[in-house]
Amino acid sequence: MNRSILIFLEPTEKLTITLKQGNIISYSGDQADTHEYLNQKLNVETFGKMRDYLNTINKKNIGELKNTSEIFLSSILKKVKLSAVLVSPEDKSSTKKLKNHIKYNWLYTLLTTVNSRKDKAFTQQALNYYYKKYIESDIAQYSCNSAYQYNVIEILAKNKELLQVEFPTYPIVEHTDSDAINQYMPQNCQRLYFQKEYDYLEHINDPGQDYYKKVLTEKFKEQ
Repeated sequence: MNRSILIFLEPTEKLTITLKQGNIISYSGDQADTHEYLNQKLNVETFGKMRDYLNTINKKNIGELKNTSEIFLSSILKKVKLSAVLVSPEDKSSTKKLKNHIKYNWLYTLLTTVNSRKDKAFTQQALNYYYKKYIESDIAQYSCNSAYQYNVIEILAKNKELLQVEFPTYPIVEHTDSDAINQYMPQNCQRLYFQKEYDYLEHINDPGQDYYKKVLTEKFKEQ
């Protein structure tokens, strides 16, 4: 089995993960149910919801999109015993990471669907709503702990003219044809750009993977 397991625990908590016959994964210990949901079901639900988003977007009804998406988010939070998705200063470190993982997973599938439509006026309205409510407070110290955070900032950067906001700019670690987008990404987000390209080229056994591996090793200290 080749897959990663997400863990959101405090140092004092313990979780046992067991791989059983038939590649069935079981969880026991602290927050076992939460980790089973996050690792086994969350992606199925968020990606599966894209069809509902698309149906709503095709109606050009921003109010219905807000309701559909946020009721769905509330259902996710209920399953992991959270009352809100926005990070607060009182949150434990593991809770902050959990909230951001859920938020950006949800936002990625939602904004990808919004961004797939040709109606610029609706796209602008939707992007501005979700940006201001869920993302703007993260921008000054934006960080990519997962591909979802990279994918969300990529969508926003590509639609910068619709948002009419100024993003912080960062030094380009390694120049590519994507500099116009990567300039708005801190170093750990730029690393994910190269990781994404490398993973794809390695998957199709393309010799171009060697360049991306070299950059990851030499410029981002990947081993």
